[in-house]
Amino acid sequence: MSRIGVVVPFYQRTSGLLERTMRSIVTQHTDSELLVVLVDDASPVPPEPELADLPAFRGEVVLRRQPNAGPGAARNTGLDMLQGEVDHVAFLDSDDVWAQGHLERAERALAAGAEFYFADYQRPNRTQTEFQRHGLVGRFTRQVAGSPDILEHAGDLVDTLLRFHVGTGTVVYDHRKFADLRFPTAYRNAHEDTLMWLAIARRARRVMFSEVCVMQCDVGVNVYAASGWGSPQALCGLRDEVAFCAQVLAEYELGAALRALMARQHAATRADAARALVHQVTHGFPGWRCVRRYLADDPGVLLLVPGAVARIVWRRVRGERANPSQPQY
Repeated sequence: MSRIGVVVPFYQRTSGLLERTMRSIVTQHTDSELLVVLVDDASPVPPEPELADLPAFRGEVVLRRQPNAGPGAARNTGLDMLQGEVDHVAFLDSDDVWAQGHLERAERALAAGAEFYFADYQRPNRTQTEFQRHGLVGRFTRQVAGSPDILEHAGDLVDTLLRFHVGTGTVVYDHRKFADLRFPTAYRNAHEDTLMWLAIARRARRVMFSEVCVMQCDVGVNVYAASGWGSPQALCGLRDEVAFCAQVLAEYELGAALRALMARQHAATRADAARALVHQVTHGFPGWRCVRRYLADDPGVLLLVPGAVARIVWRRVRGERANPSQPQY
C-alpha cells in the first residue's frame, strides 16, 4: 500500500477554517494511507479544538508546533517529518478545501508515470477557475491512457510555471524523486511555491495535470495572507515579487519572449515598489521594517522615486479634475 503525506501549514485568526480543511483531506476516497502533518506556525487560533471531531480515516494526523517562520519554513518542517515515511506528498493550506476525488485522480496520474501533478482550482469571489482565467483549458490535449480526466503536460514546464500560478494545494509529487528539495524560506509573502516547482521542473521527466477543479480557496489569513495596497505588508510582498523576477532572470535559461515578459514584470514591480515607498513616507512610515528590508535588497529603487512622485501627483490632479471623490494615494 502506498502512503501519501499531506503537509498543512497553519496560521489562522478565525476558528472553523482548519476543521473544514482537515475534513476535506481525511474524507478523500483513496487507496493510500494518509500521513497528515499539521505545522502550527505560531497560529493565534489553536488547532486542537478543530481536530477533535474528525471522522476516522486510514492514517494519522501529526501536529508539530514551531515559532512563526512563514509558509516556506512551515512546509519544510512538514517535509522533514515525512522524510522516508511516504511515497508521495501533497499540500493544502489551512483555509482551502479539496473536492472529492483529488487524491484518487493524483494517484492514477502517479501510477501512470507522473512525477509531478497539479490541477485546476478556484479563488474566492471569482466565477471562473484559474485555468479558465489564464487560458490553460485546452492548451494540452494528450490524454493519459485510461484516464480521460488526466492530461500529459507537453512543452516547457518552466514556461507554464512562469505564465500561470500552479495552486500549491493541487500539487502532488513523487516524494522519493524530489526528497531533497525544500521551499525557499526568504520568500515569506509570495513565490516560495513557484520557486519550489521550478526546482522540480529541472528534474521532472513526466508531468501530468487535470482540468478538473479540485480546490476551492477561501479568504482566511493563512501563513502568507494577501495584503491590500497601502498596508506595510504590501511592500514586503513587492520585495518578494522583485526578488523572484531577478532570481528567475539570473538562474533560468528562458526563451526571448519569456525573458522579455519577466523583464517587464520586474520593471513594473520595481515601479510599484517606488510608489509604495512614497506612500509609506507620506503616511509616517507605519511599515518601517518592510521599508528597511526592501531597501536593503534593492537600494537602486530610490532612483525611481522621483518618477513615482511625478506620476502620483499627476494622477491626483487628473483625478480631482475628473472625479473629486476618487480616492488618492
